[in-house]
Amino acid sequence: MYRRSTPGQLSFENFYLPFGGKLSGENRWVKLAQLIPWEAFEAKYAEQLSEDMGAPAKSFRMALGALIIKERLGTSDIETVEQIREKPYLQFFLGLSEYSDKAPFEASTLVHFRKRVNRELIGQLNEAIVHQSCQNNSPQQEDSANPSVEKGEDNDDHEPPSAANAGQLIVDASCTPADIRYPTDLSLLNEARERGIRLSRKPLGRPKQSEQAQLQKQAKADAAIRNQVEGKFGVSKRRFSLARVMAKLAPTAETAIAMTFLVMNLEQLLRQLLFVFFAVFLPQEVFQFNRWQRQWRDPQFALAAA
Repeated sequence: MYRRSTPGQLSFENFYLPFGGKLSGENRWVKLAQLIPWEAFEAKYAEQLSEDMGAPAKSFRMALGALIIKERLGTSDIETVEQIREKPYLQFFLGLSEYSDKAPFEASTLVHFRKRVNRELIGQLNEAIVHQSCQNNSPQQEDSANPSVEKGEDNDDHEPPSAANAGQLIVDASCTPADIRYPTDLSLLNEARERGIRLSRKPLGRPKQSEQAQLQKQAKADAAIRNQVEGKFGVSKRRFSLARVMAKLAPTAETAIAMTFLVMNLEQLLRQLLFVFFAVFLPQEVFQFNRWQRQWRDPQFALAAA
């Protein structure tokens, strides 16, 4: 049985601490909780559970939050529960309204969380977070999709123009399915050439002397792009737990892998928030400090202060 949580984001200021004090809004877990659209995906999580049969299940925020905490801290299931029991910020991240020294669930419950928060649900959440990040980074450009169309022209008889391909897609060919044509197939190479796709590989035959400099420059640029892909895999294995997937079932292993890349995107969003803080607030603080230094160096200000 699943009971919907109260709508609305829990404020960290209203989180009750029995030993006094309040939570800080500058904490990383408080900021991370504000970046995740909990309520938007709770309905999809609730579809897997009955509305009136069985014991009440844990909320979607608690299930997803526990998996995020485990991935970010790189801990086991037992240690993750102990961390949640000891720290009020982690309990706020799970959606609790007050601190308790008792664990909200057992360590074995994380296995059920990995089954319910499946790969498809994490993928949709990941796309929503990436879309939000792209909207924050790219400025809004109005009336720039089709500059050839004049304002006021009636286009009811014409279909809306399809969006053109833009940007750059970086993928790792080693992760593609095995049931594909071999890359040296002439028909595959011909289709790629017709679609304007350039394959990064060693050129066939001996290149001309006049083209060697251009080919070396292009090979260096392709190697730099390849390093970006390999670097992300290296970060996911060393910093996160992509190289330590301990789940034995295929669905839970897929959830663990998808959770790694979700947390990596959340870390990227947190870095963007930190950049905005230094770009907006830090220059004002530096300006006020420099103004204070100039005032103290002024003899008239020094006499007035004395």
